[in-house]
Parts: sequence; structure tokens; C-alpha cells
Amino acid sequence: MSAESPAAQPSRYVIVTQLKLSAPQVVADAVSKLGPAFQIADNAWILASTSSLVTIRNLLIQQVRPGDRLFIVDIAHDKAGWSGYGPSEDARFRQRWTA
Repeated sequence: MSAESPAAQPSRYVIVTQLKLSAPQVVADAVSKLGPAFQIADNAWILASTSSLVTIRNLLIQQVRPGDRLFIVDIAHDKAGWSGYGPSEDARFRQRWTA
């Protein structure tokens, strides 16, 4: 008799992009493939997904180009991930997020 693991509960994410070079529709399509998503602005979504923050970040990074910015917040687990920011911004994010 095998024990079934319960279905993974989705986490809630806020995804914000600042695109200079990437096509917004490509990013929107990628977000929608991750789970139920609702676009709250031209560059922002609320997403429910069973994927981890790291997985989501890694998948979306493939859709943006250098010079674009990506910021993701895992609301349920109080975590954030980002890409495309300089070292000083990165340090400020880390400092404020852990404060």
C-alpha cells in the first residue's frame, strides 16, 4: 500500500517587470503558464503557483533580456527574488528584506 502525498498547495506571488528590450507579451505568456495569473498592471501580475520562487525566477529570466528588470515576491513565505538590478540596489534589497 503506497501513501500518497497531498497535493502541493499553491503559493501566491507578485511579479513586477520593467522591460526595455523584451516583448511584454512573451513575459505575460510565460507567467500565465505558471498557474492562474491576473494581470494587475501592464507590468505586474498576481500568480498562484505550486512552483517555487527560484523555479519561477529561473523560468522568467529566460524570457527577459539584459537591461530588463524582474522582481518577484512570494507573499505566503515572505521571500523575494529579482534580476537585472545593479550591485548597490541588490544590497539594499537584501538589507531591507531581512530587516
